[in-house]
Amino acid sequence: MDASIYSSGSRWVQRALALVDGVLARVVRTPSISGPIPEPRRILIANTGHLGDVILSTAVLPVLRRAFPHCRIGFLIGSWSRAILRDHPLVDDIHLFDHCRLNRGASSWLQKLRQHGRTRRQAVREFIDARYDAAIDLRYYFGNAIPLLWQAGIPIRIGYSGGGFGPLLTHCLRWRCQDRHVVEYFADLLRLLPITPDCLAEVRPNLGPGDEAHPPALPHTPFVILHMGAGTACREWPIAHWQQLTRRLLADGHTVVFTGQGAREGGNCAQVLVDSPRCVNLCDRLPWSEYVAVVRRARLVVAADSMAGHLAAAVGTRCVILGNGIHHPALWRPLGAVCRVLAHPVSCAPCHNPRGCATMDCVRRIDVDQAWDAINELMRDALRQPA
Repeated sequence: MDASIYSSGSRWVQRALALVDGVLARVVRTPSISGPIPEPRRILIANTGHLGDVILSTAVLPVLRRAFPHCRIGFLIGSWSRAILRDHPLVDDIHLFDHCRLNRGASSWLQKLRQHGRTRRQAVREFIDARYDAAIDLRYYFGNAIPLLWQAGIPIRIGYSGGGFGPLLTHCLRWRCQDRHVVEYFADLLRLLPITPDCLAEVRPNLGPGDEAHPPALPHTPFVILHMGAGTACREWPIAHWQQLTRRLLADGHTVVFTGQGAREGGNCAQVLVDSPRCVNLCDRLPWSEYVAVVRRARLVVAADSMAGHLAAAVGTRCVILGNGIHHPALWRPLGAVCRVLAHPVSCAPCHNPRGCATMDCVRRIDVDQAWDAINELMRDALRQPA
């Protein structure tokens, strides 16, 4: 197998996946299915990635619901993403699989392996009981759920070769890194189903109707959200830059709300917080539904490259994203017209290395003035919009 077809930045992982797929191609007999795929009655969508991945994956839901209004839709995710889809009007069933490679929890590696095995077995049993007739794995990086779909015997299995296990799919697309957004890659998978172009026009993140509840800690004045966390430390903007930006926002009369989750992000917020009634710390204080409500009501979100930007774009809130050079700039940008993604130009971008490098100049050298200019540009644009 050609190792270049895989999306992982690690050559060791690429070679390992090529070896596994070469063996699978010889020992597994995947039925050759010709002709158009019939309209599914029960379809499973799979993306076991992190919060931002699942937010973007919701883009397929309005397409499927419009194309197949009577189809039952299931969704396989990691347990860390359950709150995003809980009570979602377009999802009928939620299944959980905590892949050990994607688990960012504080438990030991052995505990993660046990959780991996336990949730995998449970998910396969649920798939068999649900009798899905089609499944689409949206993830084209290593850590996909393709082996589970095959083990459950789902007749139609659609996905990309980029994360490995392509020989277990009945309909496999080769992954190629192009100047495209990840949602466009999702749309290519959907096109294998009997879906009309007018239905595909609906492909955009969908978090369901807005929650009108007003969280008790939410400021009553217009506010700007600063979300400093990025899932991994290598993608974070320097604390000193956040401190400068906070002081500028307060001096300009803005109320500043800090959001985040976990001990690390809470500690970072504590270093940046200013003793001011217009500086509000909501880190670790909001359940998901209230967090979505806060982002909906924000005047603007400034965030590191994380799920916060995807959420802001999904609910129509303006955002400035402090990006990096790990991936192609078009691939993971927030999918919204009122978003600005910043990154310092470096010759090694995109490196496709999720661990980054020692310097990470691509994000750490984004200037505070550059972020401030982007904020003011979006603020002026907001004032020009009709009330």
